[in-house]
Amino acid sequence: MALIARGYPPVATLLLTVLTPVDRLVLEVPRGTRVAEVMRETGWLRAGPPQALLLGGFGGSWAPWRDLEHRTFDEDDLRALGLSVGAGVVAPIPSSACGVAETAAIAGYLAAMSARQCGPCHFGLPALADSMGRLADGDAPSGERTRLLADLQAVAGRGACHHPDGVTRLVASAIATFDSDVAEHAAGRLCGGAHRRTVPVPEVRR
Repeated sequence: MALIARGYPPVATLLLTVLTPVDRLVLEVPRGTRVAEVMRETGWLRAGPPQALLLGGFGGSWAPWRDLEHRTFDEDDLRALGLSVGAGVVAPIPSSACGVAETAAIAGYLAAMSARQCGPCHFGLPALADSMGRLADGDAPSGERTRLLADLQAVAGRGACHHPDGVTRLVASAIATFDSDVAEHAAGRLCGGAHRRTVPVPEVRR
């Protein structure tokens, strides 16, 4: 920051923390590096491409691999898709994973970690997490997806801080990215990865 303030050119590299199939890797790559190149370097293309990537960490956005395969880790390029690399956290999931269940676990954790100092955090985030949980478990009542979309609209942009915005961004992107899986789960038909997790989520102690 000090160098930039003194007129030096912006940093030309980007730090990425990538969740790999067996570990986490921190990479320094030139800005504009292709997403596919990073996935190849971190081992994600050995057994076929990932199903989707979560960009920006828990408060980030899901995007399907088909949308990212030819994109780069450049903010202007990603913003064309409504995405951002954020703090540089990248969490791919394999084709065998369940994006609905992965999102439900993350949403539950984020709801538990809120300060609960305003309505969107105290009531809105648990409602979103509960809806995602019911969908993930395949026991959602009729109209759960509609209620979830209404709750997203009610919570987005209304928190005293931006924590609720991260949760709404995560859940909304999951509904868009895993739309067919959401529909199947809403009908009680769970996918094969519904009971497995690939994205590590801290345990919530109630």
